[in-house]
Amino acid sequence: MTDAQTLRHDRGFNTSAHAADGVYTVSLEAPGVAASDVKIEVDASHITLRGVTKVADHGCCRLDYTLAIPQAYDAQAATAEVADELITIRCPKAAEPTTYRIVVSAAPEEPADPATDEERPYALTLIATGIAPADIELTAKGGALKVHGRSKRTGASLGPRVYKLPRNADATRIAACRRKSTACSR
Repeated sequence: MTDAQTLRHDRGFNTSAHAADGVYTVSLEAPGVAASDVKIEVDASHITLRGVTKVADHGCCRLDYTLAIPQAYDAQAATAEVADELITIRCPKAAEPTTYRIVVSAAPEEPADPATDEERPYALTLIATGIAPADIELTAKGGALKVHGRSKRTGASLGPRVYKLPRNADATRIAACRRKSTACSR
């Protein structure tokens, strides 16, 4: 997003968002909501603002708003300030994800017996008939696993294919191995 956008939402909040100088800035009008009553929750790609301020005559001003942060920006490093009924959130540009090259070994490692489901590794099985482990290129970057291969000997090819990694997958611990196929007969 390069130009400022102003949006009017059905709950009456005026919002503007723009990106400049490596920072994504969102401004949200929250009339009647006190700064001390605003709670901000952040996850990987969304920021949620909530707040309730009691006003005279048993009334209240309520804020419950979630906004998506573009993928190129780091929601976890966001800062927020509230002044004059205006909430301003600034998200810096995210660091470029590191690319990890994964070597395909000829023999599988013996997996450790995981104590819990959280420790159990994810597994992805690909059929790459006619392609040697040295001819397969695996890279992990930014939550994606890219597979590409071409046999110099047979001319067989694989991919490129891209697989989305689970959110809690650790790209630094990805291992790949060649498994011998077993013949089935009837």
